[in-house]
Amino acid sequence: AWDEALPLGNGKLGCLVYGDGPLRFSLDRVDLWDTRPNPTTKEKGFCFENLVKLVKSGKEEDWAEYCRLFDGIFLQYAYPSKITAGRLELDFGMTTKNIRSHLDLQTAVARVEVENGRAWLETFTSATSLVGVAKIRGRYAMNVHIPQYISGAGDEKTHLHYPKAEVVTDGEYTYYDQQTHTDYRYGIVTLQKQREGYTELYYTVATNDTTRDYIQAAKAELAAAAQRGYERLKEEHMQWWKRYWRKSNIDIKDKLLESVYYQAYYQLASSSKKGFCPPPLQGVWTADNDSLPPWKGDYHYDTNMQLTYQSYLKGNRLAEGKVFIDYLWKLKGEFQRFAREFFRTKGLLIPSCATLDGKPMGGWAHYALSPTMTIWAAQSFDEYWLYTGDTYFLKTRAYPFFKAVGEAIYGILEEREGKLYLPLSSSPEIYDDTRQAYLPPNSNFDLALMR
Repeated sequence: AWDEALPLGNGKLGCLVYGDGPLRFSLDRVDLWDTRPNPTTKEKGFCFENLVKLVKSGKEEDWAEYCRLFDGIFLQYAYPSKITAGRLELDFGMTTKNIRSHLDLQTAVARVEVENGRAWLETFTSATSLVGVAKIRGRYAMNVHIPQYISGAGDEKTHLHYPKAEVVTDGEYTYYDQQTHTDYRYGIVTLQKQREGYTELYYTVATNDTTRDYIQAAKAELAAAAQRGYERLKEEHMQWWKRYWRKSNIDIKDKLLESVYYQAYYQLASSSKKGFCPPPLQGVWTADNDSLPPWKGDYHYDTNMQLTYQSYLKGNRLAEGKVFIDYLWKLKGEFQRFAREFFRTKGLLIPSCATLDGKPMGGWAHYALSPTMTIWAAQSFDEYWLYTGDTYFLKTRAYPFFKAVGEAIYGILEEREGKLYLPLSSSPEIYDDTRQAYLPPNSNFDLALMR
């Protein structure tokens, strides 16, 4: 199954290798999103002042309106959402029940042997060329599977209803060009090169973010990779990972516990690369089940993002960790707009369940729209400065970001008898999405963050 797959990633692309006939390459790209805003977030009542009013009312009709405006919008439409690109299915014409598979974390190269060696492949997502590469022995037929929720006829809450894309074979290239309901387009593009005794497969997930003729640009990218050749790309890829693992290591007697360390840092490098976005909920390995991604694959600014980046400084993975900080800084203007329009305050605040471009997704409002969630994200700037001692970073990034967050938090606090209180207070996920989830201000959670 997809959740038992061998996970490959280079910070841009992700690939899950799994299956017992056909063999599947489930493909993902970290910035592949439908970012159309949920219409409910455009309503006049979608603001903090109204949220507070509806929670404090005590009337059933007001609680129902609260649920519609804030809690329920996550399930009203299929968008905004992370999108899965689809998968490549390699049919070797055999049952493939007898499979041996292995992923070497040190080199980030996966190997799969089918039917006692009757078919065999080695594959990786290149850390240097940013394309997927496979060397395959054995005859196979390749099918490109586009997820059913993309253009299916299902409920608007679970299907995107895009125009149906056609898979095109053009010589050695196979691809599809997926139109959406905006100008955004994307598709899987592959190139197969027949060599003596084996096939080289190159693939990518391409979008029109940077060029209109993105299919042609992807073909050129794959052609350049094929010209370098499988063995050269593999050597460059392995050298990159060798340098990465030199940054830190551990050696303890509890090998099971030790493996957690190596798996965690393998996942970090696979999902977080300079120049790209940080990983959302499922990293670069969104579920391959023909459905919308779990929780729409959003950015959860709670323990999900926090745990992803909590140890990179100690592990000396500064480049991978700074991806998160650079991303937050890039969205600073959007977060200022959110503070101004939703909270009616100066400074900046982050939607705790957010889209790729920093807009609110909705969800259980006591954490999805909690102002204090922003504070720990801001702390990422402080920790980076404390660890690196980079005074320029302190002056140009950490202090301005922190100052804006402090200004926003102070702007929504209420003074009562010489003390400052939030209008509403909570502690994430306690009491689920019930009225009880709102605790008497200030909760220990909120108080600790504000202090």
